Order: sequence, then C-alpha cells, then structure tokens
Amino acid sequence: MQDLVEYMVRPLVAHPDDVQVSVVEGEASLLLELRVNAADYARLRGPQGHLRAMQAVVAVAGGPRKPVLDLVDDQDADEDEE
Repeated sequence: MQDLVEYMVRPLVAHPDDVQVSVVEGEASLLLELRVNAADYARLRGPQGHLRAMQAVVAVAGGPRKPVLDLVDDQDADEDEE
C-alpha cells in the first residue's frame, strides 16, 4: 500500500524525493501518513482534489484492514513545538 501511495504522489509534486509515507498498523485499520515538501503541500490539498482522489483509490485497494491516507502538515507540528 505504501508503494501505491508513493507511485500516485511522486508525479504530482515538484519535489518527489521529499515524499515520505509512514505506515501505522492498527487492529482494524492501516494509517498511511503522507509527508511532502512544504512547497508541495498546497498542490495536494488544494481545490483540484488530488488528495481526495488518492484517498478513494487507497480505500478501494484496501485489504482486510481499512486503509486511511492522511496528509501530514509538518509546519503545524513545528509551530506547536515553539
């Protein structure tokens, strides 16, 4: 599932080498945390809906555990630490 997300995201961003997907496994779900370069965040989240489309693909491709794709905004985490 991690490879699928990377495959979908890399062509859409200006900084494909900065794409990171972390997997957090739960009993009933599989959380895929997507991190991209700050310059690419708006490109995925924006009005064109790339993130929503990818979330739909991931949901359909899921196995026994429900996969959930989340775009993590590291800028918010940096501001919280200050």
